Amino acid sequence: MRAEMLLRRNEELIQELEDMESVEPMAEAPTLFEQILTHAAPAIMNHLTNNLGDGPQVEVPGEAIINAQQGQQLLQERQAQDLDCNNVVGRERAQQLVDGDELSQEDLQQFKSYLNRARTYYDQDQKDCGTISYLLWGGDAMRDYLNAL
Repeated sequence: MRAEMLLRRNEELIQELEDMESVEPMAEAPTLFEQILTHAAPAIMNHLTNNLGDGPQVEVPGEAIINAQQGQQLLQERQAQDLDCNNVVGRERAQQLVDGDELSQEDLQQFKSYLNRARTYYDQDQKDCGTISYLLWGGDAMRDYLNAL
């Protein structure tokens, strides 16, 4: 009974989020509520559904997908200048995020391990290989999400 209530509430929240996408954009700086929706809500729902025995439900934060797309764009700009970052795995990870591929527990562990190590190379004011690679893996949004699981 409790599981049904939680799943029904999850569906309601998802519908509310989808409805919010059609509303005029909010202020530039995300509110605390928006930050919670982006980072914590997917982790909380994943935790709840895992505890209900429905198996792992991984919902990558939208901001992580945006980061991966930004990394792809920056990489293309570098390649247009005949520069490359030689980050084949990062390109594959970005494509997984952008395509919405299902991520295995092993994938999630690799994301978490890489992002926690590579955070030191990320500088949002620079467009170097460290920053690009970090974004390809989903950036801070993906790291925060995985660390919250």
